[in-house]
Amino acid sequence: MTTKQLYLYGQDASKHIDVDLSTAQDLPSLKDAIAGQYGIVRPDDITFQSDTAELTELSDVQSATSPVKITIDGHAVREVPGPAGLPFIGNYLEGTAQSFLCVCPRYSLTALCAVYPDHLGNNQRLFDKYGPVIKTSNMGKTTYQTNDSDIGMIAMTEGENFSKEINSDHPLFPIKNDQAGVFVGDTSASGWGLVHKFLPPALGPKAVRHYSPKM
Repeated sequence: MTTKQLYLYGQDASKHIDVDLSTAQDLPSLKDAIAGQYGIVRPDDITFQSDTAELTELSDVQSATSPVKITIDGHAVREVPGPAGLPFIGNYLEGTAQSFLCVCPRYSLTALCAVYPDHLGNNQRLFDKYGPVIKTSNMGKTTYQTNDSDIGMIAMTEGENFSKEINSDHPLFPIKNDQAGVFVGDTSASGWGLVHKFLPPALGPKAVRHYSPKM
């Protein structure tokens, strides 16, 4: 049995896992095993590195004398970046918003308000600064956004790593109804599947041409 220590590059090497390489027939099968261990969506994106070079063959991994680094597209894993934010309110007054001081003489009130004159532009500035995935926090709610279609496709494809569920952080949670089937239920609910047998045809071009004149 050939056991090697592998760890996610970007994390401490002490968090390594022991992998039995004797069960791997080739490098792709080793990538599949590693993807299952760490929840990596696309095994093909995994690369292995020693302290000095990339390991492109299974024999290279087997002969490594130090813990092997697991990288994704050659990069280290890291937390999703984003603006630091302010205590309690997070990024509400910065990054995705512009703030101003509003004064109401009638009630002697002064308040710090936020407006969103250029939502897409503000988001784009964050993408330019932090990369294709950003994290913002508003009043305790964390939101992840991306402008990369490949990343969006991964997140929107249901499977063992991602699902579309209305949890307690979702704005529709108070009216969640799995039996309604559209917009206010989880996609794993039976009602969602039933409704979507009929909904797409009803919104298709042929159906729209039929009922548009009447509407």
